[in-house]
Amino acid sequence: MASDHNIKKAQLAIDDLDKRLSVLQQVYKDLETQFIKVRSEVPENDIDMNAEKEGYVAYGSYANIIIARRTNIKHSLDTIQEQIESLLE
Repeated sequence: MASDHNIKKAQLAIDDLDKRLSVLQQVYKDLETQFIKVRSEVPENDIDMNAEKEGYVAYGSYANIIIARRTNIKHSLDTIQEQIESLLE
């Protein structure tokens, strides 16, 4: 009955990988939504700290914070994508 034990062990490992993959895919989707949101808030990739925009106080500072946040989200998305590809292998 060693083969039954090995089959059960393999199935548990597959189930664990499926769960990990599902979590990573959900986190990726959530981060992607955040990325789109911050991209729409500040479409610029670089902006002067003193830039002004109607309806905003200290837009340049705000925009730089959002740009940094977007960069961090993009890095996280890339890392998660690598982990997903690794699990799929």
